[in-house]
Parts: sequence; C-alpha cells; structure tokens
Amino acid sequence: MCKHIPWRMVRTLVVSDLSYGSASEWIAAFRLLKQVTTLEVSGNTDTLELAHALCSRVRKSGKPTPASRKTSTSMKLFPLLRSISFSNVRFAEWETYDVGLVGELTELLLDCLTRRRGRGVKIRRLQITNCYNIDDRDIELLRELVPSVDWDSKVIVHEPECGTESSVSDYDEDFNPFDDPFFDPGPIFRGWW
Repeated sequence: MCKHIPWRMVRTLVVSDLSYGSASEWIAAFRLLKQVTTLEVSGNTDTLELAHALCSRVRKSGKPTPASRKTSTSMKLFPLLRSISFSNVRFAEWETYDVGLVGELTELLLDCLTRRRGRGVKIRRLQITNCYNIDDRDIELLRELVPSVDWDSKVIVHEPECGTESSVSDYDEDFNPFDDPFFDPGPIFRGWW
C-alpha cells in the first residue's frame, strides 16, 4: 500500500509526538517530500533536531557565479516550505524561561528563519498555539523575520516535576512544635497537650 502513496506530492505534513535523534535522521526520513509547503508540529516532537534539519543546506550542482551565489544552495528539507504551525510544543527549558532568556527552540528558529530567508525560501506564516515557556519577548523576535505570526497569546509555564525521590522535603513528620523550647503556644493552647 505504501508504494502507491504519492509521497512526492505531499503539500502538508503533520508531525505529532515524533522524535528522531538527529537532524540527519529527520532529513533521511522526509527528504523525498520536496513539495511540502506547510508543516504542522505538535506534542513531544523533537523540535530542536527538526529545527536543525530545517536549516540544513545542500549545494546545487554546477559552479556558482557571483550572480547566483545566493541561490547556489538549497534547503535539504522542505525546500518549498512557507508555513509552520506549532501546537503544544515546549519552546524553552524551565531554567532558560525562568531567568528570561530566549528559548532554545526560539533561538534555533531565528537562525533557521534567517538562513532560509537568505536562500530565498522565506517562511511567510508561523502559527503558535498552546505552547509552553514562550512569551511576547520570543514572539516579537520571531515577528522580525516572519511576515505573519499568529500566536494565541497564551503564556503557559511548564515547570519541571517536583517531588522526585532525590528531593528533600521541608516538612518533617516527626517535628512537634510543642517540643520546641522556643515555641510559646500562648494561653489559649496551654493544657491541651
């Protein structure tokens, strides 16, 4: 059945909860999809490696002339890509977001968008919905490179999980404040213990 699917004609690709270990694996998996103009990414997809893959270039055959230097390379992955949509994706690690730095994914996207624009493969639309650890600072940077950025304006903070086995609790179950010599319960509580 897969033989009969016209993979080379795919225009919209939806990637959800998909992870490849490196940019080269993303390229190997999707290199034949040269007609993709819209990419929709959601969930726990390995977006950092995907962003690296979207930046990868391949040299076109032949010797470049001074006039053709700008177009002497093409993008390896999705050379016709014009629109990217992110949904339920984390843009920054908590430690990065908490101190107000640009998110790891935002930083890679900025680099990618700049490279693609320089090669004549400008992303014209970016949509961001229900994404984590991204705020208006990141969006403003992206708007400098993409003509149309649609953001739902939701600032959803995703902190690391608490309560792991190695964490130390501030609560001591064996502590009794009435045994503390510095604790003064006052006249109301005297005689209750």
